[in-house]
Amino acid sequence: MIMVPASSSSARREDDKDGLLATIRTGRFMDRFIHSDQNQSASVTGASRPELVVSELPTVDFFPAEIVRHRTAHWRGVQANTVQIVSHEPFEYSFKQEYHLLIAVEQGVRYDGETFVEGLPTSTMRNYSNKLIFVPAGRRFFGAQNPRLLTRSTCLYIDPRMVAVDPDLRFDEAELKPGLLFENDALWQTVLKLKEQIGSGDPADRMYADALGGLLAHELLRLYGTIPSRPPSGGVRRSQDPSEARNHKAPRAILVSVGRLETTEEVLQHVRL
Repeated sequence: MIMVPASSSSARREDDKDGLLATIRTGRFMDRFIHSDQNQSASVTGASRPELVVSELPTVDFFPAEIVRHRTAHWRGVQANTVQIVSHEPFEYSFKQEYHLLIAVEQGVRYDGETFVEGLPTSTMRNYSNKLIFVPAGRRFFGAQNPRLLTRSTCLYIDPRMVAVDPDLRFDEAELKPGLLFENDALWQTVLKLKEQIGSGDPADRMYADALGGLLAHELLRLYGTIPSRPPSGGVRRSQDPSEARNHKAPRAILVSVGRLETTEEVLQHVRL
């Protein structure tokens, strides 16, 4: 991960900015990140399930760190962070953890830069407002940019072992495909509904957010997942299509359409956590 110095002189800061701009424009940021990643471990290991419930999940690293403001909320297996960039200076970001990451970019416009998710081609799209990014657990995500407008986004960090999804769906075993700057209205609306719950202390809202987290996991599995099948004794392991998993009994709150999850009362009438 990129480490931010505790203090720096104004001259050093200007040198860093100039160097970052040059890196973005020459397209060499990817090489620099991969070199850094080879020397550092990016995964969190050894945490027990209770610790995962109460601990704050690792988030995207920004450099310089002072250009970003956050609001955070924690639910069952899901952590939401709103991200607001507060400076027009160039910046970098990176992430690689054992959790899934879904980002909804509400505003993102840059003069130049690049965004990379491991397994997909690098994107240099300049206006990526209203786009989604999905980073499956264990994949590298990084980028650098010279912003034209101040970026606003919502990041959802999903613990596949703890999110409120039916165990029969085996979400924690699923292999999910990455996505970079794509559109999906169902996912987008679910992210916005979770964002609306940030700051609420109402227990009913917490149950609603837990149910939305399960719905989000189900949608990701349906759209991008492959479930490894458990082989019979002496059998050969094969992959199971998520459509087969949908035949299992699942909580009704997860199976209903995203568009119908409009109120807390509707979810609480169906969900059985």
